[in-house]
Amino acid sequence: MRTNHAFPTELDLKTRLFVASLLLAPALVAAQDGPPPAMVEVELARSRACVPALAALEDLDRELEPLTLRAMRIQALGRAISLEDLAAVAPFDTTDAIEVAVREWFAEDARAGEQWAIAPDSTLLARRSEASERMRGRLRDEMEALAAEGQARIEGAGDLQEAVRPCAGAMFVRSAVLEVCDSVTSELCRAAADTAAGPFRFVDAPADIWDMEELRPWTAPGPARILDGGTLGGARTMVRARRGNIQVAVAVSPLIRERADITPEQAAEFDANLDSLGFSFDHPRFVMAPALEIQLDVAGPIGGETDYMFHFGDLSDPANQVLWRASAVGGGPVQAAFPAGSATLALLQQGESLRVTAVAMGEDNGEGAQGDAVYSIPLTNVNQVRAVTALLNYMATGQLSQDLAQLVPPRPGGA
Repeated sequence: MRTNHAFPTELDLKTRLFVASLLLAPALVAAQDGPPPAMVEVELARSRACVPALAALEDLDRELEPLTLRAMRIQALGRAISLEDLAAVAPFDTTDAIEVAVREWFAEDARAGEQWAIAPDSTLLARRSEASERMRGRLRDEMEALAAEGQARIEGAGDLQEAVRPCAGAMFVRSAVLEVCDSVTSELCRAAADTAAGPFRFVDAPADIWDMEELRPWTAPGPARILDGGTLGGARTMVRARRGNIQVAVAVSPLIRERADITPEQAAEFDANLDSLGFSFDHPRFVMAPALEIQLDVAGPIGGETDYMFHFGDLSDPANQVLWRASAVGGGPVQAAFPAGSATLALLQQGESLRVTAVAMGEDNGEGAQGDAVYSIPLTNVNQVRAVTALLNYMATGQLSQDLAQLVPPRPGGA
């Protein structure tokens, strides 16, 4: 995945925010209504390539299934030990050394509990605690071994992850899938041969994919929270759109950095930017800026486009702002995260809708580059004003920094 991070090795939020993209004021021709010229071949190739890729993924899933089931059982045993809940995991597999050890731990712990009830003894509690920790440590070692084995098998599959990425959630051309299925047996092939509804979506002609459109409204933002993986999440609102197999997502969220990871000058620029916006944010460990996150999942150029541009309004009007620009050369998905200026935030709160346009740029003849819009995908503004305003108020009033102080307390001795 190509990544375009404009933030923050060197930062001047007031004067350097994507100046390069704002210099572009192309004269654009409206995007065509029909599918871009190369889309048919791109989608036929995708459908054919996904048949062996998804079949290989099914094989890998079957290979990993015993490890997954084993890991789930180990986790259940660990929870049962922590809760001292024998019924949750009984009966035990007497052919498995780990399960036998857990069964013996429960038996020994029950005897220790009976002894405590007869004659309370602090040394007995210490022994019980040590035995519990030894058993949990053995389970942790088993989980680590399972994880290492699973990772080794995934790595042994080579570039399978990259091969199946274009297939995730894609619509397929049924005839292209079936022509490859002569030599492959897989769930995708079975679904293509059966016209009944299933987990995959098919079209009869490649051009029909372009007629498939999907718009999802801006999501309601929630407070910052710690996710299951231990990372910081929440405090964001997102809008999504789809045209054919091209998927677009834009989110507004706080861009948070540890002060220890940036220079004092960069931290001062963060703070000055919040002051200019009138935002209140006070946390000794972190700096913050309201930001845009952009994702464009596209296989590559399908109509001679050279650039992708996210913008408000009609690109043929030079007054409309280009928020982000990325090269289409090389293909593959692209993403970016960058601080949003006050003008951008104001337009979002006013309900100005965003869109992404694929542009075929010509050479600069000395009077500015000229370009043709190959296709354009709008993002809905449904719930935009309410969601963006609520999130920005959450950042501006200091509630975000208060929640962060609860979720990630300052380190002892200060920042």
